[in-house]
Amino acid sequence: MTAQRDVVGDAFEIFIHRALKGGQGQYFTPKNVVKVAIEILDQDVEDKIIDPACGSGGFLIEGLKYLHNKIEKKGEEFNWPQTEIEAEKIAKSNINFRGIEKDTFLSKVVKAYMVIMGDGKSGIFCEDSLNIPKNWKPKTQSNIQLGTFDILLANPPFGAKIPVKGESKLSQYPLGHKWKLNRKTKKGLKEKLRTKKHHKYYLLTDV
Repeated sequence: MTAQRDVVGDAFEIFIHRALKGGQGQYFTPKNVVKVAIEILDQDVEDKIIDPACGSGGFLIEGLKYLHNKIEKKGEEFNWPQTEIEAEKIAKSNINFRGIEKDTFLSKVVKAYMVIMGDGKSGIFCEDSLNIPKNWKPKTQSNIQLGTFDILLANPPFGAKIPVKGESKLSQYPLGHKWKLNRKTKKGLKEKLRTKKHHKYYLLTDV
C-alpha cells in the first residue's frame, strides 16, 4: 500500500511540477532540503505539525511519509495486522497535520496530494496565514488553533515578487517595521539615538 502511494505521489508531483512553479514568484523548497529537515526533527507519532505557508505541500508530504514509516516499524515490532497499521496511519495523519496556503489553486493541489499520500481528511486550508487569526474563516479557526502545535515547518512567504502589504497585518510582527530618524529635531545625534521619542515609526509599506 505504501509503495503504491509513493508511485502515485511521484507521478502526481511530476505532472503538476510545471504548473506549480512560481506564477507569483513562489519558491518551493528543494526536496533534499525538506528531507534533511524532517530527519533532523525526527518527529514523534504524536507530534502535531503545521506548515503555515505550505505551497505544494513539500514539508507536509515528507512529514507524512516519515510518520507512516515510524508507524510501520512500530506495527512490525508489536505484530499489528496490516489493517490496523493502515488505520493508525490515517488516524494520526488526520489529527496531526495542518497546512495553510494563500493561493487557491495551490491549496487545492496540496489537498489532493495529501489525500493521495494517506491523509484522508486533509487538514489544508486556503487562508492568508500572516493575517490576524480572528479574521480567518470559521472552519480554519476551529481546525488551526495557535499554540497547539509541536513542530512548525515552513519556507516563509516573503519575496520581492510577493511583498507583504497592509498596516494591520504588518503591525503584528516586530520585523515588519523600521525606524526612521526624525530630522526635525535640533538635538545632537547621540541624544537622538538614545531615546525612541526622537524617532518616527513607519510601516514598511509606508516608507
